[in-house]
Amino acid sequence: MEGLPQRARQKLLREQDFGSLLVRMLEAPFQGGQKYGPYELSELLIGHPIIDICQLCYRLMKHMCKDYRRNEFYLAPHIDLFIKQSCETGDDNDLYAEATISGLLSGNKQLLEEKIDITNIGLFVDLLLEQDKDARFV
Repeated sequence: MEGLPQRARQKLLREQDFGSLLVRMLEAPFQGGQKYGPYELSELLIGHPIIDICQLCYRLMKHMCKDYRRNEFYLAPHIDLFIKQSCETGDDNDLYAEATISGLLSGNKQLLEEKIDITNIGLFVDLLLEQDKDARFV
């Protein structure tokens, strides 16, 4: 995932519906009815295996859509999950959700208009005020 992404690989990840698998991996540890869960995201810290897995999922999704508009729209339906998880994390349990959201939305006016409404903007402002979030993701 380092360096410049290869469009053929990005396309293959989308065609194999890898994004949906990654989203399920981000949701599963925090849902009920599991033998060893559910986990509370706010209670986990960096170094916990669940945090490590989620960070890798977000890094791969960011890499999938980097400079590839079609994949941005492919992952866009899940942006509410990304926003929810970014709100529940801080520096001590960062999942890289903010960086993924930023990568998805930067330079994509159509996606910004479709997915970011007044509620999300208010949420981002509140987060900046109460959690001292990194301003580069706003």
